[in-house]
Amino acid sequence: MTRNIYTGKVVTLNVDTVELPNGVTIDGKLSPGEDPLHCAARELEEEVGYRAASFELLSSIFTAPGFADEVIHVYKATGLIQGRQQLDHDEVLEIVEMPLTAAIERIADGTIRDGKTIVGLQAVYIRGLKTT
Repeated sequence: MTRNIYTGKVVTLNVDTVELPNGVTIDGKLSPGEDPLHCAARELEEEVGYRAASFELLSSIFTAPGFADEVIHVYKATGLIQGRQQLDHDEVLEIVEMPLTAAIERIADGTIRDGKTIVGLQAVYIRGLKTT
């Protein structure tokens, strides 16, 4: 028996963080005072090349409690339409699209190991289970 819990695809974004010789680290971050939703919408288009009709906050997580106070806001973006990817000259990323079930399998087999990605994918998956 097959129960559909999600129809669509998951966009996985891999970002390589670059450390410059002066020790400065470059990656996508929330600017001081910036609304997390605005940042999510901006980063989605700049990094992935999609715009979304709506966003749902799934979770706000600490990256390393007890070590750092950094918080990452994890959103589910829906109603995706092609936008314009605008990578910085020093950004290198690979975008992979796959069904949610395939992404969950990649978590289980250890292919997907990034914490924030796992939180987001599992939150969408679990919410889908609760509605069926």
